[in-house]
Amino acid sequence: MAEQRVSRKVYFFRLADYAELHPKLEQCFEEIGKLPFNDQGRYLSTSSDDTVLAVFVTSHEYPIKIQFGRIKRSDLPLVEKAGEISALQIEQEAGIIDWSHIVIFSDGIVAAEFNRDAPRIARLSEYLAFKTRGIIENSPRFLPLFQKAVLEELENFDEVSILEIEALTSDADAIAEADKNLGAAFNACRRAGKIKKTKIVLKSVRERDNDLKGLARRLFRNNTSREALTVLKATGRSSGGRRPLDMLEEYLISTEEFMRLDQRTRALSSGHAFGTIERAYMKSRDRFASAATANDLW
Repeated sequence: MAEQRVSRKVYFFRLADYAELHPKLEQCFEEIGKLPFNDQGRYLSTSSDDTVLAVFVTSHEYPIKIQFGRIKRSDLPLVEKAGEISALQIEQEAGIIDWSHIVIFSDGIVAAEFNRDAPRIARLSEYLAFKTRGIIENSPRFLPLFQKAVLEELENFDEVSILEIEALTSDADAIAEADKNLGAAFNACRRAGKIKKTKIVLKSVRERDNDLKGLARRLFRNNTSREALTVLKATGRSSGGRRPLDMLEEYLISTEEFMRLDQRTRALSSGHAFGTIERAYMKSRDRFASAATANDLW
């Protein structure tokens, strides 16, 4: 049997233009909590067939507590029992959901439990813009907090000779926001044998070629594309020699112990998860003031 506890990371973000958003967010989530569970209400369609996004509201008052999930109604797994294989039998309207727990605090800091199978927080911007139109005018921007200015580190390279990029192929559209050709490559991998995750390694063949540096910059600066990536590593040359830069490793994060809903599921107990995220926020508060954001240099 699996352990009841599981270790997961909590990522921290700062809401851009928070002074304007602060008085509106509680109303936004209150209205979302009233929406019916259908395509005209709570569900937001995605580019994948029979897959929708949805927000579940636990508390619409600060600290706002939500679960943000991806619901799949097709491409479901099989069931095995004593060597017998069968299709997973669920109702036609039902689906499999993966979600993450997110808390929005009254100071504009957002803390999110990382679940690799749940939608990235950048998709929450799109969801809120669509479902709360009339309350907020523009998509909220969740700026990830970093322990140091990653783009400044990248700009210190004279050139980037190797760029490693890894992501779920289902996030091809998100990657295409920063680079259409790269998004098309991940889309092609998805179609070729229904590959779930792809790693692409790009190498420069010319000295002083800054194409890879520019691609790394675009991927990192675009919130949607950056949140879709599981790996973004640049190897560059500077006066100090050749060295790697893990552009996602410098996130300001806290690793916490969460409680599973039960021993047979990977889902977390929501009550325990929200409490754990709030404690992680309290532990990390002193670090927020000095943290860099992805857009600090631009």
